Amino acid sequence: MSILMRSAAVAFVGGLLAGPAFAQTVPVVYTEGQAGTGKAIYARVCETCHGDTLQGLIEAPPLAGPRFNMYWKGGPVKDLFDFVKQYMPQDKPTSLSDQEYADLVAYILFFNKVPTGDKPLEGPPPANMAIPK
Repeated sequence: MSILMRSAAVAFVGGLLAGPAFAQTVPVVYTEGQAGTGKAIYARVCETCHGDTLQGLIEAPPLAGPRFNMYWKGGPVKDLFDFVKQYMPQDKPTSLSDQEYADLVAYILFFNKVPTGDKPLEGPPPANMAIPK
């Protein structure tokens, strides 16, 4: 293989590695005010099943503590957003607006002590926005 072909092959593989699967992650952003809005949505739509302290009730899993840490911390906030939007509320999935789902996720993040920022979380969030561990 000539040097030129090797260089082209290295450039091609390097380009593949730099693709979306290896995109640089950015920290999740949301505001404390947005979390407050999300808290009101949570009280109206989620609290009956998940409890007033996100502890989970009966068959609804907890949204805080070790279970949240195990499933969501370190992963994309988009995965959490997409899950909540696709399956919740259980009797009316996808019934909220993207902004309401983003506000609700902001409250879940806030309750789990994920640091706030100066910009609101938008829905759907970018795929490379990660929830810190």
